Amino acid sequence: MRLGMRGKLAMLMAVVGLLPLLLVTVISVVGMRRIRLEAFNQKLEAAAQSEAQFLGLSKVRHVEMMLLSLNESWVISTVEQMTLELTPSQIEQIEEAWPATPPHEDPIRPVLNNELADLLRQFMDIDPRFAELLLTDIHGNLIAATNKTTNFHQSDELWWQRTYREGRGAVYIGQVRFDRSARVWSVEMCIPIRRNGRVLGIAKAVTD
Repeated sequence: MRLGMRGKLAMLMAVVGLLPLLLVTVISVVGMRRIRLEAFNQKLEAAAQSEAQFLGLSKVRHVEMMLLSLNESWVISTVEQMTLELTPSQIEQIEEAWPATPPHEDPIRPVLNNELADLLRQFMDIDPRFAELLLTDIHGNLIAATNKTTNFHQSDELWWQRTYREGRGAVYIGQVRFDRSARVWSVEMCIPIRRNGRVLGIAKAVTD
């Protein structure tokens, strides 16, 4: 059926009349969506800020706990006694054997079974967010750990160098990253072990 001129005009007027309504509807939908997105973003930002503050405070508490516990006189003396005087070739030999060595065999067994390693495990008992803790001597050699690590010598690691700080010592808190040894997304916190201001070792905690 073909429309006459009157029908065409009527249809045109109807379309023209509906356009403002259509535009208002589109603008309303877009506007409401934008308002909802802005409200959601504001809530998300507030939640992120709150979580960041909580994370920051929890890291401060963890560091304070480590500083208090790992700078006791018996810990310092034990770190001194367990310091390893190894040649570069001895370190290289241990490093080569380390990945394939089971935890119950030397040289890994002594690292996991000593009084310092037992102390480190107490941190994990107190707070399950601790995924791994370890201690090195002044040379970066591993002397205690809660579990088998990916390697033995640590002085070439960024966290160790930032904490040792050329003998001056400093607390170091790293960025969120995947820890291959603990196998968790984590934040690493490191402190120097000191006697009379002199750095004797480095402690590292990985928190899940």
